[in-house]
Amino acid sequence: AATVLAAAMIPASLSCQKDDQEAEKFERADLETFKRDMSDVSSFELSNGITVYLQEEHTTNQIAFEAHYPVGFMDEPKGLPQLSHLTEHLIMYCASGPFATEEAWNLMRQDRGMVNAETLGDFIHYDYVVRSSHFEEALRVEAARLGGMTCDEKILKREQEKVVSEIDQTLSTPKLALTKFAMMA
Repeated sequence: AATVLAAAMIPASLSCQKDDQEAEKFERADLETFKRDMSDVSSFELSNGITVYLQEEHTTNQIAFEAHYPVGFMDEPKGLPQLSHLTEHLIMYCASGPFATEEAWNLMRQDRGMVNAETLGDFIHYDYVVRSSHFEEALRVEAARLGGMTCDEKILKREQEKVVSEIDQTLSTPKLALTKFAMMA
């Protein structure tokens, strides 16, 4: 089962690589006038077994949420290293539900916000920052992923190459390798 972590109306700071072009899309808080208006964390379970955790901060018209899947590097079958990492990529780009190949990815990137994903030792997470007017749309994308996916050979091959490239890049950069291995440990 997946867990959805939602924080309504918050400025987001996610632990993904900095992308200045993406960062320019989002409002920035003025540190001199910024005031927090945060709710306590609440949780509830949907009829399909998904647990939702919610914390609201009413400081902007953006919503940040994370879909958290409890499977990662430590859960990979023997002899299939990086299977969870490849799965992370395939879920992002393959067709699911009403969304054609790459449609969900492109939908979230087209001036609606930001989406990113990461695989760690015991979970995969997909992070979204979207304008509040696109929140339901982002939830529909994630709900479609829960129903399954269809992936063609072209996407599979492309994402396999990306995964290997990311591993090679991480291993060739001592600072990145240390960080990745520390998280995996």
